[in-house]
Amino acid sequence: MIAQLMATLGPELQSANSVRALFLCVFDELRLNENPIVAVEALRCVVQLILFAPDIVDVPTFLPLLQKDMHESSLPVRKGMFLMSNSLGSQS
Repeated sequence: MIAQLMATLGPELQSANSVRALFLCVFDELRLNENPIVAVEALRCVVQLILFAPDIVDVPTFLPLLQKDMHESSLPVRKGMFLMSNSLGSQS
């Protein structure tokens, strides 16, 4: 649901500093959760941030974390990470 809210805000994320900061905090909390469904939602959130506010996500720093998480996560999370890494790779 959070990723959908971010998608609704879309390009406004580039200029809304307080909203971006809030979404970054939410992403950090979701990412640390052990529930695979919550972890996949965190991935959806970061994809929205990269799409609409790419200047706030350091993709070269984020990708090694993503790769590390891929090896340590459950199958649904790994699938979500794989799809996200493919979409990030096609953007660069």
